[in-house]
Amino acid sequence: MATFLADAGVDTVCGQRAWGALNDSYRSDVNLLYPPHIVALGCLCLAASASGVELSQWLQRLDVDLNQVAAVVAELSSLYMQHTYVISTDECHRLLDLVCQRWDSSSVGPGERRR
Repeated sequence: MATFLADAGVDTVCGQRAWGALNDSYRSDVNLLYPPHIVALGCLCLAASASGVELSQWLQRLDVDLNQVAAVVAELSSLYMQHTYVISTDECHRLLDLVCQRWDSSSVGPGERRR
């Protein structure tokens, strides 16, 4: 990743996003399906897109299968789309209260057996 970032000449923000995407890639199976350099390029492309950085000419110079890079970008994009649900603070507290109520009602004292 570091070599690609230096060669592409992207800014620090884009580089940080690329490293973040690479870290997030371990929440999917792309690292099992594609070689490391393809995953790194996919993460860089995703970060560049989010940062408004144009990489198409730089990518054309590389001797890689851009279809595989695109597949990694698509997979990571779908990963991010799955986790866009945001709950309000009130909803979070309500859910935590429910969990605590269930925990309290199901707790058993020392030496006691649940009936």
